Amino acid sequence: TKIENKKLRDYMYHYLEIVTVVSSVLLIRGGTKEMLHKKKELWQYMKHSNVKMYHKLRYRRFLGMTINMPGPLGRKTVMKQRQEFMTKTAVVCVGALICCAFWGSAFPCIKLGYQFFQIDSTDTATQILFAGCRFAIAGLLTILFGSVLNRRWLFPKKQSWLLVVKLSLFQTILQYLFFYIGLAHTTGVKSSIIVGTNVFVSIVVASFIFRQEKMTIAKAMGCLIGFAGVVIVNLNGSGLDRNMSFAGEGCIFLSTIAYACSSVLIKDYSKKENPVILSGYQFFFGGLVM
Repeated sequence: TKIENKKLRDYMYHYLEIVTVVSSVLLIRGGTKEMLHKKKELWQYMKHSNVKMYHKLRYRRFLGMTINMPGPLGRKTVMKQRQEFMTKTAVVCVGALICCAFWGSAFPCIKLGYQFFQIDSTDTATQILFAGCRFAIAGLLTILFGSVLNRRWLFPKKQSWLLVVKLSLFQTILQYLFFYIGLAHTTGVKSSIIVGTNVFVSIVVASFIFRQEKMTIAKAMGCLIGFAGVVIVNLNGSGLDRNMSFAGEGCIFLSTIAYACSSVLIKDYSKKENPVILSGYQFFFGGLVM
């Protein structure tokens, strides 16, 4: 039945276009034969229901033509558009802020965990055990949610197991072993200042050890200004002195170096393996060791 009201007709047409395009993109992203067959059935239904509308949506609109390009080329085009969206500056910034918010929420949650399980602040061994349990559970949840989203169980390739072990060694085991040992032998202010330099240490490690980036004057100035800012924020007249020890400040700094190495490694390894697989299995393996 033709809709007489032109505005309503245009609205329904654009609504139908959105529904068919979004449905087609989701089915293409699924990638399985069954989902691609469902996409074909959707457009065949459109053709049988209203040939004129079918031709208008499929051959006269850019999105309709793009998602219906034949073979792998069409699917590759859709995935490329998604990748371009995820690399936009605004999208990357929002994603980074969300990750920082989750990372920041970890510290108060850890303190609540200490209170709930009655873990003393000087009991380093129990704190490491508690951290190991957290990482093992986090790894399992990462693997589980990643598997649900990908509609298949995520499992590393045979050649990726060594990458998982290396990443786990730096990102989980060494970083947090040194962190908890150092935290038990130094003040919270000193720990905050040293941990706050991990971003700047990452730049130095990436530039001079792994040769992934080139150190420029702008980057060097940024590191110095950032480090000064971390010191000023934590400089409150207490907890800061000239006393230093390897078991305290030394271990905290080694923890920072381990974090920097892990950041560089995951950037390199993500080109060879799914980052979700790397993160999930390295958390689980590191948690078991701890």
